[in-house]
Amino acid sequence: MPDKQKIIQGRKAVDAYRVSHIQLHSKPWHKGVSKEHATLQDALLAELNGLGFESLESFFTASRLLNQATLLSSLVQISECDRCIGKEREGACICYTLNMEELGKLPHVGGHGGHGFFGLIHLYPEHWKAHIPLKMGDTFSFFPGCNINIKVVKEPEIDWEWQ
Repeated sequence: MPDKQKIIQGRKAVDAYRVSHIQLHSKPWHKGVSKEHATLQDALLAELNGLGFESLESFFTASRLLNQATLLSSLVQISECDRCIGKEREGACICYTLNMEELGKLPHVGGHGGHGFFGLIHLYPEHWKAHIPLKMGDTFSFFPGCNINIKVVKEPEIDWEWQ
């Protein structure tokens, strides 16, 4: 994975592109808008290439991996899973076979519709938003009704929600 500073520089380039894109399309349509749009895209791709990313996809993949690594390095599992015994989802949930470290390595957690660790966050956004920004020492359940509790052991160094 490219280094963190290159990803952060790439995020700034993408953010600048997004602002320019909004400005371009806030004006009435005019002849040449397609060329102006292509120029913006080309400039973004050139900047990302200069940072070592072969494509938009490779940049966003690296950025997502940095988000995951940042979040996972900020959290520690502090209680064991009860395997959802006695709960409505008993037997349908395979997340109990995984720990935080394993969740960070797997792209998908099949028992949750193949969404993976970040998918769980996005499946339960209100649950996670109640704990954002992550504050040192906070503890909360992995997702609503889950017996697995996690603790914030350090505040994330970057915006792990950036997309």
